[in-house]
Amino acid sequence: MVDSLLLAVAVAAGQAMPAASTTEPARPCGPPIDVVTQANERAQVRWITSLPLAVTTPPAQLRGRQLSLQDVRVEQVDDRGFWVGAGDNGCRLYVTPAEGGLIHVTPGELVDLQGEFRFRVHQDEREGSSSTVYVYAYVVRRAPENRPTELR
Repeated sequence: MVDSLLLAVAVAAGQAMPAASTTEPARPCGPPIDVVTQANERAQVRWITSLPLAVTTPPAQLRGRQLSLQDVRVEQVDDRGFWVGAGDNGCRLYVTPAEGGLIHVTPGELVDLQGEFRFRVHQDEREGSSSTVYVYAYVVRRAPENRPTELR
């Protein structure tokens, strides 16, 4: 009852709920890559700068972390954002640009991005609740073409 009332108020205020993605949610697709640090340093490491590390880190360890990537390939685009992948193994992350529809990317394009990990909670009467990890990107731009090719 309360949920339907809140939804009606949000729609009336022009804050419609985002559409559900038509693709599978991102999930860890391998064992996490361990970063060797001092015991108290792990909590201070907030930035992830490697897509393979981002897609293999368990979601609980992504909470409160930032992401900064260069030269990542856009795999798929939908009306709310896009997917970036980490190779042929199917590992990928969903990216929602902060600027929404003002950002236009195409599959196959190389982009640089910065943002934070966020979690979308899904409610299901039969299975309970689950959360999906995605990246809320403050910065999304085409990767410069004049960067040395060994970085790509």
